Amino acid sequence: MEPYALFKQQMQIAGEIEDLLSPHVPCDVRVLNGAPVEFQYEVIRTGRIVLSRNEEQKIDYETDMMRRYLDLKYLLDRVDQAFLTGVSRRGWSLVSGNYPIRWTTDLCDC
Repeated sequence: MEPYALFKQQMQIAGEIEDLLSPHVPCDVRVLNGAPVEFQYEVIRTGRIVLSRNEEQKIDYETDMMRRYLDLKYLLDRVDQAFLTGVSRRGWSLVSGNYPIRWTTDLCDC
């Protein structure tokens, strides 16, 4: 499915769910297939399962996603650290908004 069509479908489903809830509660719907590994891991770690039609398939998916995330975690942590080190060295403040708009590759010395 094309990205825009997928986005529209997600928004439609979220809207339908919101219409059914009383009192009105904002709802966010995301298709996990193709989402970044970090996002999928956080959903598995912190989210709630609303419906699972196939417990074995769910367990396989969760196990595979956790393995993929943990395989990448070291690298993700290194990239984060390199970025924050670069921010610190240059005196940028992520809170005040005093940071560059574009990413520069010279931040990573890994």
